[in-house]
Amino acid sequence: MPTASGRSVPSPNSATPAGLVWLIACKELLDHLLSLKFHVCVVAMAILLGLSGFVMYRDYQLRLENFAVMRERAKPRPGEAGLMAVVEPRPLSVFAKGLEVGEGLPDCVGTSHGPPG
Repeated sequence: MPTASGRSVPSPNSATPAGLVWLIACKELLDHLLSLKFHVCVVAMAILLGLSGFVMYRDYQLRLENFAVMRERAKPRPGEAGLMAVVEPRPLSVFAKGLEVGEGLPDCVGTSHGPPG
């Protein structure tokens, strides 16, 4: 049977080696898709993805709360010298944690211009 490019695709019913390989490949694929092991793996993957999304969202909410607290702490007060920069968590960090979490980049950076103590 010719395709749009002019080549012929082997029919599963043909006795050629390519037709037999196609037939075996289709049978193996169908066997794997209908197996219990495949369905258990798909269900486990869906549960783990949902659980991971929930945990990452909770972690992002916690980092947003920490950011709000640190931003309030970073405001200059009368009689204090120094600056503090607070880094807001990235919105896409819900999907993946990067250098901003853990031992990567700090949440805040501060300087002090007072006398050495």
